[in-house]
Amino acid sequence: MAKRLVELVRSVDTVLDDRKRLAQREKRLVRALNRALGKLGYAVVAAKGGGVRRRRRRGRRPGRKPKAA
Repeated sequence: MAKRLVELVRSVDTVLDDRKRLAQREKRLVRALNRALGKLGYAVVAAKGGGVRRRRRRGRRPGRKPKAA
């Protein structure tokens, strides 16, 4: 059991390291693109409202009992 846990932790660490490396590479590429586009009068900007907004649903949640009258 402990051996599997150690393997799991190692694999998660590997995935996190890969994600960090990719994020750094992406930042470098965006900076380079921004420099190139700056010469043409353009720039890379962050999209507004980058997250998904969830709307509050009306009514009862599925599986809830109806209110007593």
